[in-house]
Amino acid sequence: MSNTYCDTSNDINDYKINRKLVTIHSEDRDICIYPNSNSFSVYVCPSIENVGSMRLIDCTFPTSYNTFSNDYQNTKLSFILRSLQLNSNDYELFTIEIQEGCYSPQELATELQVRMNEEVTLKRKTEDNNYLYNNLKVHYDSVGKRFYFGNTCEYFELAFDCREYYDLKCQQPEMCCNSVNWGLPAYIGFEKSNYKSTSCDELLFAYDSPTIWLSPNDNCNKVYYVKADFTPNIHGESVFYMEVDTGNQTCNSITELTPYVTNTNNLCNNDYNCKVNSAFAKIPIQNQYLGNLFDSRNGFLSNVKVFNGPQKISKLCFKFRYHDGRLVDFQNLPFNFTIELNEVKKYADSKINKNNGSIYNARVPSAYRL
Repeated sequence: MSNTYCDTSNDINDYKINRKLVTIHSEDRDICIYPNSNSFSVYVCPSIENVGSMRLIDCTFPTSYNTFSNDYQNTKLSFILRSLQLNSNDYELFTIEIQEGCYSPQELATELQVRMNEEVTLKRKTEDNNYLYNNLKVHYDSVGKRFYFGNTCEYFELAFDCREYYDLKCQQPEMCCNSVNWGLPAYIGFEKSNYKSTSCDELLFAYDSPTIWLSPNDNCNKVYYVKADFTPNIHGESVFYMEVDTGNQTCNSITELTPYVTNTNNLCNNDYNCKVNSAFAKIPIQNQYLGNLFDSRNGFLSNVKVFNGPQKISKLCFKFRYHDGRLVDFQNLPFNFTIELNEVKKYADSKINKNNGSIYNARVPSAYRL
């Protein structure tokens, strides 16, 4: 690796790269100012001058991240139980909220089924404290990779076109207007629509035969169900992004395309766009026990920021987010990383000429393996 700065003079001066490593832990932040570790700043003590380039050299982050979170606005859904009487507009609207966390498809199906029946029981219970509603069923078809919602007696609708409201704990982008990840129904394979249930005599899956998944109650002769449109996406994100700046200058060098575009072929109101210098590093997420150590020399990380001229670094500000702008919820788990600051130093003791005119040939010691 070589850093070169151009000048109008004809002199070529030899310089060396002096590598400075700054290790930062999430607990180094001022917790009173930055209660969430997804955004914080630290001071570099002492300050490092004449920095020609920087990069993330290694990092260790948690491997367990909540897919479903109140701050991600994907823990609620609404459904309707409607009377089947002709010309009847009588209906009951119910809204449930699942527990924050990560789920397997089968665990999520059970969570949804229990929450939905509990909500109906709670709202319909009057003086009869023994009333228990258990007609609603949720199943994950492990072969077809689809969620099924069913009712053993009553017609129902999934009101996935209803907007859900959240009390956010930290500043997050609004997700409800997006075309992807707009809410819990999107994660389990549904569009932003109202789904009317279909009736049948009973419902079973051939691979699970002779077990019947959905059969009528004693007082009913029909069952009702809704099948998801798409395969669910409940395993969360595969990468997140790290943004870095010095308080007065960005250190980002990655360009990202803007997500959720819908009008890219029109000359007017074309929303195809990109964000230049939007991130400093792209960090993969892998499901391994405890944590992942990523080294920038082993291919997992590929990032470097080369400054136009030597810079003084005294403060570093960090932000961790997903591609859609949601701040990463680290759930207060610790993490750490190392920033490499490459200081340009002259072989002689004289100071570097910071005039934009000089040419600097920076020699890199082979031990640095840049």
